[in-house]
Amino acid sequence: MSLAPRVQFARRADADVAYQVLGEGPTNLLAVPMAAHLEQLWQFPLMSRPNERLAMMSRMVLSELRGLGMSDPLPPSGYAVEEFAADILAVMDAVGFERTVLLAEGMNGATAVWLAVHCPERIDGLILYGASCCYRRHPGYEIGVAEPEVAALRDVFRSSWGTGMTTGYLATSLASDPRLVDEWARYERLMATPKSILTYFDAVAKLDARDLLPLVSTRTLVVQPARDGLFPASHGRHLAQRIPDARLVEVDADHSLSYVTPLVLGELAEFLTGTRAAAYTERSLKVVLFTDVVGSTERAAKIGDSSWRQLLSEFRTVVRAVLARYEAQEVNTRGDDFFVVTASPSVAIETARAIRSQAAALGLDVRSGLHLGEVERQGDDYAGLAVHIGSRIAALAMPSEILVSQTVRDALVGSGVEWSARGTHLLKGVPDEWRTYAVAN
Repeated sequence: MSLAPRVQFARRADADVAYQVLGEGPTNLLAVPMAAHLEQLWQFPLMSRPNERLAMMSRMVLSELRGLGMSDPLPPSGYAVEEFAADILAVMDAVGFERTVLLAEGMNGATAVWLAVHCPERIDGLILYGASCCYRRHPGYEIGVAEPEVAALRDVFRSSWGTGMTTGYLATSLASDPRLVDEWARYERLMATPKSILTYFDAVAKLDARDLLPLVSTRTLVVQPARDGLFPASHGRHLAQRIPDARLVEVDADHSLSYVTPLVLGELAEFLTGTRAAAYTERSLKVVLFTDVVGSTERAAKIGDSSWRQLLSEFRTVVRAVLARYEAQEVNTRGDDFFVVTASPSVAIETARAIRSQAAALGLDVRSGLHLGEVERQGDDYAGLAVHIGSRIAALAMPSEILVSQTVRDALVGSGVEWSARGTHLLKGVPDEWRTYAVAN
């Protein structure tokens, strides 16, 4: 998604459960990640891309359960599997899902199994991703985590939560990148406090759905990342061996990066749509252009809401006239910004210049950011890392500036466009360093 979906809340008993709706595919999919902050995850392309791909295959609901992110805290007295299940049902009711495929990570696997057995009329299928039905070791269940190891993990959560510590468990290939670890640390801090993450951990680590596995009657896909530092591969194999007719797919990748491997995308597409075709998206080389009004909040406060709405309407009209003139495609808009794609870097530059000129005639100052890269078509929308890079570059632009990535500059060598170097930048949530240039004429 080019813009983060709106967060909504489902009321259940005395608490609110946060969720987002995205995609318009034929299959209902409700995804319950191991842990998340629904607003912040869209700042990380490595996290948001899997959801973008799943939304191409389904009408997808992304939900936080109680205890994390934007949902209400867990009660200190504990939370049973029936309570977690009721939260999921409340979200389903809020979005109008009579039935859904349920994608569950981590210990949410136990809740998914409980729902499949106790509410089979609501569940169309299970996707258990890096999941477990029982975390702790019990007699006859030797693959469970022993109590000393559970205690040691609690100590790590208590002392290191908020430092990016979970990259070492869920994204080991990124753990050597200090910048990404630092960004992940902020994600952890927004997701939970050390106390609340321990409360959540204690609640889910008590769940035990082992006895229910043979009673699951819905179709089930078990995806097990090989490099999952919290849930060993033996937990996924245990699920697949005991759930009737479950399909097991093991993938040699980190937990957080497994979704976008061709193997997993193909399996998910086939499970959700009946064919692997949805895993192979329409990809093309495009220039992405992001532009927005500088100082819009201050301007609205100065002239008043009514006058600002009128001015904003005029701005949108002139921008759309520019886009029509240059045959540039408006992807979407949110207030005073536009996301646009074009097939040509030179056309994108001229489009940005014309928008700047027309905005100035209205007394408005705009900034623009451009990047050339491969994008994924999603109906009338576009997604992919190139979209995120373009958005990040636009955020770096100064008032009246048209800022571009080096890929745009290199594509226009010999075009007569003059440039001013704007240095090398680290883009939030994006690997590597990126050189940027401002259009100087």
